[in-house]
Amino acid sequence: MNLFFFKEMLKSIMLFIFKFFSIVLLFVSFSLNASEDLLEINKQDLQKLETQEIKKIFINKITEGYFLNDNVFSDTYFTDGKIETTIDNRDFKGLYKIEDSSICYQYENEIQYECIQIYQNNNINTNDRYFFIFENKIFGKITSLIDIDEYRKIQEEKRKAKEGRKNRGLQMLQSPLNSQL
Repeated sequence: MNLFFFKEMLKSIMLFIFKFFSIVLLFVSFSLNASEDLLEINKQDLQKLETQEIKKIFINKITEGYFLNDNVFSDTYFTDGKIETTIDNRDFKGLYKIEDSSICYQYENEIQYECIQIYQNNNINTNDRYFFIFENKIFGKITSLIDIDEYRKIQEEKRKAKEGRKNRGLQMLQSPLNSQL
């Protein structure tokens, strides 16, 4: 019985380690290019995304990145047009719409939408190739991008693995007690 328990626990630990590193690879807060100076990027090397491309990339996704002022952000783009944003540990809620090759944002207490364009560097084939441009100037960069459903699935698997470890630990503690009764 103890050998079986040990094998199951080892299997669970290995699965957890695999999932943990998968999360790290999928959703790293900063890529190797995170310290890239946005002022040094030549906009001519980038391509403006069209409305349908932006929708495909952003809707139902979580993005992370940084702004020109080094503030770190995370945006969650829900399918119903709502957005949740965290900038340096401050949370904001609002709405977004994608039209005319732009993403437009309207956060709580704002009267109108502010629109930006999304450009990509076609020479890079990773999620850190997208840039925010406002008034013809690069002011932000996305360093990671993950599907909301995939993120939730990973979180649920982590929760179940933790719960399983907790239950097995309780069983282990109870086994010696039961054998003494």
